[in-house]
Amino acid sequence: QSDSGGQRLKLRLEGIDAPEICQAGGDASRAALQALTAHRTLEVTVRAHDDFGRGLARLTFRGQDIGAEMVRTGQAWSYRWRSSMGPYASEEKLARLERRGLFSQEDAQLPRDFRKQHGTCFPLMPCVSGSVRGAADRAFGLASNSNFGELDGGSIQQKQPNRQRLS
Repeated sequence: QSDSGGQRLKLRLEGIDAPEICQAGGDASRAALQALTAHRTLEVTVRAHDDFGRGLARLTFRGQDIGAEMVRTGQAWSYRWRSSMGPYASEEKLARLERRGLFSQEDAQLPRDFRKQHGTCFPLMPCVSGSVRGAADRAFGLASNSNFGELDGGSIQQKQPNRQRLS
């Protein structure tokens, strides 16, 4: 919830792809994100919204990028898009070299590949095709039948992305 009160923000961490909760590493990823965010005042920069109305956000705590830390510690992958290895490619490379977290497993599977092979972790619940539902989404106190997260414990300060005026 924002320091100014009001509604809780529905967020998805921009730039990371965390394992599904029923996937190997899902519980550890959730716990890692909770450890980084619970009972802390976070700075949130929402850059866009996804098809489900969630803010695609960067979270920071005292200058520490939470997404980068999740990837650096091997709790998530850098989010890949087409031929790009994503915004945290260097953090993922280091985590792989040091065999941290998910990358200590030889057969660690990208969440999107896991979903293609196994489907959703919640088969009795409606699933919208193409939704990305990783542990990072659920670590914010998400009910299991929903595909968005809400920050529990702690507070946030929402910031607008920097915008430059073009002349």
